[in-house]
Amino acid sequence: PDLVHEYFYVNPKTHQQCTKMFEAAQAKVPNTDVWEGLGVLYNMSHDYSKAVANFEKVLAVKSEDAKLWNKLGASLANGNRCTEALKAYNKALDLNPGYVRAHYNIGISYSNLGE
Repeated sequence: PDLVHEYFYVNPKTHQQCTKMFEAAQAKVPNTDVWEGLGVLYNMSHDYSKAVANFEKVLAVKSEDAKLWNKLGASLANGNRCTEALKAYNKALDLNPGYVRAHYNIGISYSNLGE
């Protein structure tokens, strides 16, 4: 079994089917909800570059959403792009200074950078 899918409690086949449905929806009616969903799905399957691309599409429309900046940061950090992730987390905190998850993720990124 795939440990990534077990960790997220998602059956690999179900995850693939869900991703295909979101990709089909994106092809027909692209919108921010679909892009965000794809970002989450790609992040879960370790396809971080696609996750980042989808979160960036959403943020081009919804740039004032701290949770989206945090999701972008997480995908960047998961893809070993911690310096870029820090910028996204800091943007999340600019929008919502009390956002605990972004504070936590900043700490993880600094730790991964050895700082």
